[in-house]
Formats: sequence, C-alpha cells, structure tokens
Amino acid sequence: MFYITGAVSVVQACLWLLLASSTPSQSHLISAAEKEYIKNSIGPQNETYVSSICKFEVMEETWSMHGIFVISWNDVLLR
Repeated sequence: MFYITGAVSVVQACLWLLLASSTPSQSHLISAAEKEYIKNSIGPQNETYVSSICKFEVMEETWSMHGIFVISWNDVLLR
C-alpha cells in the first residue's frame, strides 16, 4: 500500500509541475482572451517571479520555525 500511495503522489506532483503556473499570464492552458479577461477582472498584479521554492526570510521570522530548528539540531547534537 505504501508504494501505491507513493506512486500516486509522484504522478500528482509531476502533473502539478507540468500544468500549474504562478500567474494566469504564464499559463499555457488558457487562451489569450481568457488571460485578458482575468487581467481586466482583477486588475494589475505584481508578477515578480521568486526563484526559490521556500521564502526563507519569512520562515526565519517565525518562532515555530526557530523551535523546529532547535529541536532538530538538538537531536543531532546529542547523539
């Protein structure tokens, strides 16, 4: 059962990477008319692309992330 759910997850992740886009203007699955409609409906958007998957600056500001870091390194250091 573990291998089945793992395989389904890998297929889902591959489909997501192929089909998803960050903004409507970057999508290749919608027509130019649809892109224009979306742009006119929601107004101008900031379309800067963030190259990293995680925003580490935000993660560094949260106390929960500091706690996870301390707990994980505590385990490593006490071995």
